[in-house]
Amino acid sequence: MAIYYGDGSNSGSGRIIQVKQTVDTYTSSKTGTSAVQVGNLAVAITPKSSSNKILIQVDLKLGATSGSVEPMIRLLRSVSGGSTDYVYQGGGAGSRSQVMFGGDEFHANNAPWELIQVAGTYLDNAQSTGVHTYRLYWNIVNSNTLYLNRCHHDNNSTAIPRSASSITAMEVAA
Repeated sequence: MAIYYGDGSNSGSGRIIQVKQTVDTYTSSKTGTSAVQVGNLAVAITPKSSSNKILIQVDLKLGATSGSVEPMIRLLRSVSGGSTDYVYQGGGAGSRSQVMFGGDEFHANNAPWELIQVAGTYLDNAQSTGVHTYRLYWNIVNSNTLYLNRCHHDNNSTAIPRSASSITAMEVAA
């Protein structure tokens, strides 16, 4: 039950109504320049109200064959009975990639042994009570390989990391 204050606001506004999360502990890899879904990183949430917001949190662990992989990560939103769009991306300008995040994140000489973390947050408008599914897509702009949850050198050694990645959706009361 919301508590109403003298200025008209209430304690219900801004509270988290529900949380959905997908954690991917498996490894996968990406070569080639066409965008595909990152592993199993998709999360679905059905808002209780169309005026609420959906807070998306992304936590990726990436490895690469070299420091020049240039990962391009996009966030795709599909709404049942509605549209499918890439969201939270830069504006179009020439041949530039419109992404949630991207670029050269790896150190040139150490890239094959690195596992880097890239994270992002986006607050979306629900706009409907249909099922909202958020998926991560990845792409690279050259012929190298990008990895999820592992390094390029994936030897069986305690010095070589394996990790998990996640995508989380939270409904926030308006």
